[in-house]
Amino acid sequence: STRNALGAYYTPPGLARTLADLAVRPHLGKAQLSILDPACGSGIFLNEVLRALQRHAYTGAVSLHGIDISADAIEMAKFALKYNDAAEKAKISLNVGSFVTSPKVGEFDIVLMNPPFVAFQDLPDETREIVKATLGSSYAYRPDFSVLFVELALSCLKEGGTLASLVPAGILTQRSILNWRSH
Repeated sequence: STRNALGAYYTPPGLARTLADLAVRPHLGKAQLSILDPACGSGIFLNEVLRALQRHAYTGAVSLHGIDISADAIEMAKFALKYNDAAEKAKISLNVGSFVTSPKVGEFDIVLMNPPFVAFQDLPDETREIVKATLGSSYAYRPDFSVLFVELALSCLKEGGTLASLVPAGILTQRSILNWRSH
């Protein structure tokens, strides 16, 4: 119940693998890559992006950044990456914290994520205000918390960067966030 209250949902490895593989393809010619998972949980996307780069024989420098509000999740991600052979050459930074309050604008080539899915009405008042302020004129009705993560993740990308994210189906269909999708 705590996990669902936080909007945390398990990402199947096959899905993470597919998204990671698609996300790295446009960047394989770069000498270095900076990759972020702003809600990294146990590190499935970070592990799979390293494996995708390994499958594509990428030889450049890799910098991985994972953030999660759960200290336990960060410990699980550290443990999982410790046993990933592809992680030996990567610079890895895993931190407990809130992506919402401290996004790193324009710093990443790739953002991979399964953002928290929390209905607007279930968010604390302070977080609702952050959603409204961040979405600005694109804000309408009651967007899912994941919309905020997508918006912030887009701001974290370098020009030409790639965002690969799971999203609730409503983000793609609800009329209430049509302005945001158009933006």
